[in-house]
Amino acid sequence: MNTFSLEIKTPDALVFSGDVESLIVPRPDGLEGYLANHEPVLVDLAHGTLEIKGSDIGIPETETPIFPITKDPSNKSIKIEITGGFLTFLNNKATIFIR
Repeated sequence: MNTFSLEIKTPDALVFSGDVESLIVPRPDGLEGYLANHEPVLVDLAHGTLEIKGSDIGIPETETPIFPITKDPSNKSIKIEITGGFLTFLNNKATIFIR
């Protein structure tokens, strides 16, 4: 499966950086998914769970009680609870800024 670059950032830290196969984000009107080569977007994120899938993703090094992170080895994914933010996708790179 094709991959794309993903970075997840807070004002204070880089939470995740790596190549992933898919991303599901919480939007104000429901969940939305992203795959490699998605069209350019800038979207708001709602309170909820980010789900990141890929064959070689590990648990991010930055883990705080504010953003609980869980790993599911059976489907090669991690989930990060967020309180909102926004996502940009441009040139096969997604960047998520969480607050």
